Amino acid sequence: MTDKRQARRRLRGLRRSVPDKAERAAALTARLRTWLAETDPGSRTDVIAAYAATPDEPSLDDWCEAARGEGRAVAFPTCLEGGGLAWTRIESTAEFTVGRHGLREPRADVAETPGRTVELVQIATVLVPGLGFSATGTRLGQGGGYYDRFLASWRSARPDGSAVGIAFDAQIVDTLPQDPHDAPVDVVITESRTIRCQA
Repeated sequence: MTDKRQARRRLRGLRRSVPDKAERAAALTARLRTWLAETDPGSRTDVIAAYAATPDEPSLDDWCEAARGEGRAVAFPTCLEGGGLAWTRIESTAEFTVGRHGLREPRADVAETPGRTVELVQIATVLVPGLGFSATGTRLGQGGGYYDRFLASWRSARPDGSAVGIAFDAQIVDTLPQDPHDAPVDVVITESRTIRCQA
């Protein structure tokens, strides 16, 4: 745990110091669009699970609007008491509110709208935030375990799905501390690289 705490502190500093975040995020999401077009990880009836970025994370807001314009369904998480994630398909970033932990998440009235709730089996691709990633797919998150628990359940429902780490170049490191319950990703996309992970 001490190793993870130290790694988190270092990686938060690295991520915070990344310059020109908006420009880098635009380059990253262009790579993401290319990867999605090349891999076509599911039919257009499948859902892409995204995240609403904090100021230090690569923003997916513009990508989300473009993806919806292409006919893709995009869902965002709500952090639940007990450590789970619930997913809601949104039509616009205007449907966010500030929820648990100060994170943007779908408004309650949107989540309760019929047809907006997304089940695990509907999700073909998960865009995963993190403090750091390695080329082998190891991920270090904030420490709450939300994504580790979600990814473990989701992989049982969609073994054909892809977990895609989203990060700036500065967040890619050679090694990260890892526990048996930590869930890896299949691909990492940065502003300059698309890394197909080999565990």
